[in-house]
Amino acid sequence: MNKPIVYMMLGLPGSGKTTYSKNLQKKLGLPRFSIDEEYFQLVGNKQQEHRDFEIEKIISEQIKKKIIKLLATSNSVILDFCPWTKLERKHYKQFLEEHGAKCQIIYFDVPKEELLRRLENRNKEANQKHQYMTPAMLNDFYERFESPDNEEIEVIEF
Repeated sequence: MNKPIVYMMLGLPGSGKTTYSKNLQKKLGLPRFSIDEEYFQLVGNKQQEHRDFEIEKIISEQIKKKIIKLLATSNSVILDFCPWTKLERKHYKQFLEEHGAKCQIIYFDVPKEELLRRLENRNKEANQKHQYMTPAMLNDFYERFESPDNEEIEVIEF
């Protein structure tokens, strides 16, 4: 019996994770989870700059419980997110492997200038499915994001 696969999308906002994960979902017919989408279903999206990280943490734990149930029945899943730091990724990967999964991290390597361009366009749309993102927010995220190096990943380059 093959191990179920957890496809994890890694990249900064605007890198293409959601578009890719939705296409992968259509192609493979797998359940897909997005912290952003579940957060906005719960609290709404008024294009606010700040999020309630306690609520986000609860949502993340709820998603983990759903993933565990799916993995127990050998179902693969798609995560439209992946931890940004190497240590958090290592722990998340260990958690998934402990529940019988093989992890496939798909990294979207997009230059900062392109991310800024994409986010500017996305903010103009005031799309309720996306987090509002200022250049200052992206700069902060960019500084805290740890690009993968020796991790097993598939890279999608811009």
